[in-house]
Amino acid sequence: ASLDGSQRVVKGLCDPRVKFIQHQKNEGPAGARNTAFAAAKGEWVCTLDADDILASNYLEVMTRYAAGRTEMFFGSDVCPFSGDTLHSSIGQTAFQRVRLSSDKSLIPDLTGFLRLGVDIKPFFPLDVVRRNEIKQQGQGLEWLEFICNLYRCGLSLELIHETSYYYRVH
Repeated sequence: ASLDGSQRVVKGLCDPRVKFIQHQKNEGPAGARNTAFAAAKGEWVCTLDADDILASNYLEVMTRYAAGRTEMFFGSDVCPFSGDTLHSSIGQTAFQRVRLSSDKSLIPDLTGFLRLGVDIKPFFPLDVVRRNEIKQQGQGLEWLEFICNLYRCGLSLELIHETSYYYRVH
């Protein structure tokens, strides 16, 4: 039910691995992600909001770190930007903002993650989400609740000290 031109963009990809799914009514980001989790065929999942951008090597980098490590989920550094290009980045990255040192990578528990106060967009094993019936709820802090659920399932977070997710600030 999105009116942002997503259908035209996805259909223009000509990639058989990419499937366009459209709801009859707008169910918001959480509803769209839950539908995508149910339809996904891969081993690992990341999400990308329509107005954000992944670095061209994001999937390569994340799958390299994730290989054989299904007890983990991963988060790369997030860089805010405005406008239409990445050249208009604004401020510091998420890791710079909290002065996260590069030797701080493994965040084994939820308390440690919450103390950091850092924004990540997780890359996570689809099997864990399905097995534990994790769903995203609501809008706004749905990612924080989702991350809490990944920890409740026994996963630990590893931070990837490469900026590869670009978050558009409006």
